[in-house]
Amino acid sequence: MILVDRDILSALSQEEIQIVSTDDVPFDADVQVGPASIDLRLGTALRRYSRDTPEENLSEDSSELIYLSPDSDFLLQPFEFWLANTLETVMIPPHLAGLLTGRSSFARLGLVVQCTQDFIQPGYAETVPLQLLNVSPRPIPIRSHIRVCQLILVWTSSASAMPYFARPEAKYTALTQFPEPSRLGVELGTEQAALVQTPQPIENPRLELVLDEWKTRFTTLETAGESLTERLRRLETGLIEAAALHGDVSPYLRRLVKPPGVSDCAARSSFREDMAIEVVKEFLLRETGSQERVHILDACCGLGSWIKMAASALGSHSSRLAYTGIDVDSETLHRLDLAMASHRGRFAEFRCLLRSATDLEGIPGSPFHIIFLHNTLHELCPSKIPAILSMLARLLRPGVGRLSIIDMETLPKDDPEAIAITWQVKEVIEILESGGFVSVDSKHQKSVPVYSIEAAGPGKAVQETAIASRLRSLLQRKLERAVDERLRCPKDPGLSPADLKDWLLQTAAVARITEALHLLSRVYPMEQ
Repeated sequence: MILVDRDILSALSQEEIQIVSTDDVPFDADVQVGPASIDLRLGTALRRYSRDTPEENLSEDSSELIYLSPDSDFLLQPFEFWLANTLETVMIPPHLAGLLTGRSSFARLGLVVQCTQDFIQPGYAETVPLQLLNVSPRPIPIRSHIRVCQLILVWTSSASAMPYFARPEAKYTALTQFPEPSRLGVELGTEQAALVQTPQPIENPRLELVLDEWKTRFTTLETAGESLTERLRRLETGLIEAAALHGDVSPYLRRLVKPPGVSDCAARSSFREDMAIEVVKEFLLRETGSQERVHILDACCGLGSWIKMAASALGSHSSRLAYTGIDVDSETLHRLDLAMASHRGRFAEFRCLLRSATDLEGIPGSPFHIIFLHNTLHELCPSKIPAILSMLARLLRPGVGRLSIIDMETLPKDDPEAIAITWQVKEVIEILESGGFVSVDSKHQKSVPVYSIEAAGPGKAVQETAIASRLRSLLQRKLERAVDERLRCPKDPGLSPADLKDWLLQTAAVARITEALHLLSRVYPMEQ
């Protein structure tokens, strides 16, 4: 039996069905619930396989990922096929199943929108995977946040004894925010499934997954017979105590608070790339009388999007650049190397090295004119910052070397790293100057919370203990603010997705900062 609008609205109000979206574009039942269906919107990313991907390697991530904007069109070319996700996360109880179909407005244009098998299993709790195919002879404009498909809900004969997320053989259970490539290799025996399992039928899949993982890691947490509120309070206490005692819960916390939405940081990325290119341009302008090579170290370079843009933006001046990029992920470096194959000849030198920012002794190309910490500071454990800054100062070219830090002051709540410790531009300047660096220039993009700071080396050994002391003071202030924010959360979050998300984020933020202070005190004990 198909649920009609009054059934759907009743199930939503009782949270029997949960449709969760990002904070800035919340699910709107008044607009999205139809006579017998729910309109779902297109997410912020598309994925497709390259033409030369072998069939046996389809399960590997040998695919192209692009980001969509809600404000500008992406043209889906004739006979192009893309994987996509819905903007909304759909949580279906064990006694309901779903059918997905495209909207007739898009079908009339020739766009086929088809969910995998057009069927959603009972107990499903994820964004819904979509397959977009343009069967018309002309391009079709699409953008994120548009209502692209309809979800039809049907009653099952009884509640499923083994909902989708509880099945050991379920392949798509990683709560991913981007369209997933094929996992056919799991069935063929060429790929191992990454499973997130729960042992029994569940009322709130995301919360139960969190608690199950917590119980696996810290077996002393006893939840039998406790109410949801009691479990949450025990979880909160355990998180903070574990952070203070163990100091190793950050990876777990990031998984714990991983929100269901997809953050679109395209605008922020664009500003960061523009700022990096501007730093290089200004340095070249200052050194117009010299023709020597300008040595650049890109610490934690990632996919190197800014250096690819610089190859074109700097024109003939790029021939003076000797670029060294480092990262800890070999696959990322391999992709960067491939992407730069047609550009590397424009540079005086171009190399990619598998290293971490804490392992830079004897690195080729030093001393450097410019060292970039590009979108990296918020990823660093604060206890490592003093030693890393000390190392980078030793690698700067005396007198002319510049350390350039480009990062975000805040991360959106729907970002997978929402609990990362971010820094305000004035805080970063305080940290640098406490160690002897001289702040030369800073830029702050007001429309998005992105900043750029350029600092000259101290000319002597960096004062690591002074940096640690400043970090401790700043973290204590952040902890006070985080505790205040946590106290504003509802005392009993219940099963409201919005309340639960805020509770998790604020509790994890307190635990994360507690952990950072604990580790900082272990590495740099406070002077008595």
